[in-house]
Amino acid sequence: LYVAVNPLTAALGAANVVLYAMVYTPLKQVSFWNTWVGAVVGAIPPMMGYAAATGGLPAGAWVMGGLLFSWQMPHFLTLAYMHRSDYRAGGYKMLPGEAGSPALRRATAACLRHVAYLQGLCVAAASPWVAIVTPWFLAEASLLNAAFGYCAWRFHREG
Repeated sequence: LYVAVNPLTAALGAANVVLYAMVYTPLKQVSFWNTWVGAVVGAIPPMMGYAAATGGLPAGAWVMGGLLFSWQMPHFLTLAYMHRSDYRAGGYKMLPGEAGSPALRRATAACLRHVAYLQGLCVAAASPWVAIVTPWFLAEASLLNAAFGYCAWRFHREG
């Protein structure tokens, strides 16, 4: 990547490999914070694409990274909840607490916040300052975010 693309893309890629292999993967058996670290790992590839295409990290790169980061929180926390017995049997600490616990309640609230962040980031992506998506994308994403928000609300209420 350093030679064929640019040093920034190579640096992001190298940092992501280290973050994935040396922090995220071992953290899965130690702490539920692995989900947050994993969300960073997932947010870096679109930023790498931006760096490869533009040679920098303009606002659109940060919006795309933010979208991927925020999407992963409700997605993976709900999956971890649904498969908590499997994760527990495998020795993975994917959730901060059991059903009904204050710690899990904070995690479900994080799901709700990140769905709201998704909508804000979609609006930012469509704004004239970032302009990386069309108004049609914003309309479609808003409908999907509403459905995602409803599911996150149910998880928060029932989790």
